[in-house]
Amino acid sequence: QPDAAIFGEKDYQQLLVIKQMVSDHDMGIEILQGTTLRETDGLAMSSRNAYLNDHQRKTAIHLNKIMRDLCNDYHSAQELNRLPSLEEEAIQKLLETGFTEIDYLTVRDADTLQLPNTETKNLRLLAAVRLGKIRLIDNCAV
Repeated sequence: QPDAAIFGEKDYQQLLVIKQMVSDHDMGIEILQGTTLRETDGLAMSSRNAYLNDHQRKTAIHLNKIMRDLCNDYHSAQELNRLPSLEEEAIQKLLETGFTEIDYLTVRDADTLQLPNTETKNLRLLAAVRLGKIRLIDNCAV
């Protein structure tokens, strides 16, 4: 049995599920969180990136930028009630940029993945989008 395992935060939901499972089953394994590695243009590194054609690759880089814009807009406002409209604006920007489908783009409590409330300390922006048949995921701290 290992003493520790490293999981990347690129698939943030999976990371939280594994942490919870290890805790629930008292497995005695330390789960370490690895940062998301990014291409020089900001796209999260993934084996799926190899399937993107040139046009899709140019579109894909907008995901991280639009996510960062949402985070910056939230930090300017600091109002939880603005999150739904900021999320909707980001979704529209993604579609206008050329993403073919948005599975989700949502800000959640970073510890529970529940919708945030006034007690929430840490927020996480989670996204899953499609370019044709290729599904890309990304996330970032808000």
